[in-house]
Amino acid sequence: MKTSPAHERGWSLASGQRLMVLLLGAAVLAMFAASFWYRMEHPTMRVEIRQERAGMEQAMDMGRIQELMARIKDNPEDVPALTDLGNTFMMMGAWDKALIFLEQARNLSPDDVSVLMGLAVCRFQKKEHQKAADLFARILVLSPNDGLAHYNLAIVLKHYLGRPGDAEAHFRAVLDSDQAGPEVKDNARRELGG
Repeated sequence: MKTSPAHERGWSLASGQRLMVLLLGAAVLAMFAASFWYRMEHPTMRVEIRQERAGMEQAMDMGRIQELMARIKDNPEDVPALTDLGNTFMMMGAWDKALIFLEQARNLSPDDVSVLMGLAVCRFQKKEHQKAADLFARILVLSPNDGLAHYNLAIVLKHYLGRPGDAEAHFRAVLDSDQAGPEVKDNARRELGG
């Protein structure tokens, strides 16, 4: 009886089929791995969702800005509207525009802690660190137990004005503050090295 060349080499039809199934399985796995790798390297679906969400937030911000501008037009001394408008521009990263409205609010209400906090954040973002420190210090005159003001002042003093010794007292005040949240207290502990 004459055998086929495949039988002579130990191959059978069943082993050929198994090899083919294994090769197809390996190809499917390779395609899955390549697809997964590509999606990890090119997260386009996530970017589109973020862009769509950012567009929706921007539209909401524009509506809010128009509403607040109308309030200010009717009453130029509306401190809450000026503050909200400044905060809205801050959320958009428009520091110069935020400063315009927050400075107007400060002129009308110089001891408003929320206005001063907004101004301090804007000054910090514009890299006007001494002005930010002065504003945080003013907040602490008005509200000595304000844990967030102590923490922010300490960060500016330590990392931006080169005064770590002055910063230490403020980090310790954060730990003693009943107004500081647990995350702020944990950050203050880390800054103190413990």
